[in-house]
Amino acid sequence: MALVACKECKKEISDKAKICPSCGIKDPAPKKESFMEGCLGMVGLFFIGMWIFSSCGDSNDTKEVKSVPVVQVSQKLIDDNKMLNQLLSDTNLVKPYKVTKADDIGFAGRDRMDIWITASEAKTMNEKFATAATAAKKLLAQYKTNYVSVVLKGKEPRNVVVIGYAPDHKGISGDNIGVSFTVDDVPPKYLGIK
Repeated sequence: MALVACKECKKEISDKAKICPSCGIKDPAPKKESFMEGCLGMVGLFFIGMWIFSSCGDSNDTKEVKSVPVVQVSQKLIDDNKMLNQLLSDTNLVKPYKVTKADDIGFAGRDRMDIWITASEAKTMNEKFATAATAAKKLLAQYKTNYVSVVLKGKEPRNVVVIGYAPDHKGISGDNIGVSFTVDDVPPKYLGIK
């Protein structure tokens, strides 16, 4: 038996009392909450508090949301990158090459090199692509640059291969292009077109 305060007159009474001896009220002991009722009450208060908290903000507030740009990679870039990586796996296709010219063309904080090479033993287009891609990887490390463009010139003007390589997947300007290798369009001056 425990002593509790009467819910009407607040005098001490037994929690088992049917009538308060001071004020005469029936069932003077406060009702006991069950454990489940207490838990449900707390959960309800939590959700009410969350609703009030979320609705207190000024509806005119605008918050800057930083978004991560989605890189739209063209199928051509994906195919070129896949083709070059496959060619690199065949070491028989890679032929010896010689650097004939190297230009530092970095700008806007992006280190870039244009490098011209020759590879007289590279006869087929697959050999030329594999040799230029291998040269791009090695020359990027050698020149400690972010991006390298390798131009493999052949004997005929139309046998030019241009490979771009950036392991950080950023192109010439530093924009994310989603692939490390690109097969670049051959500038008209290399094709003998003015």
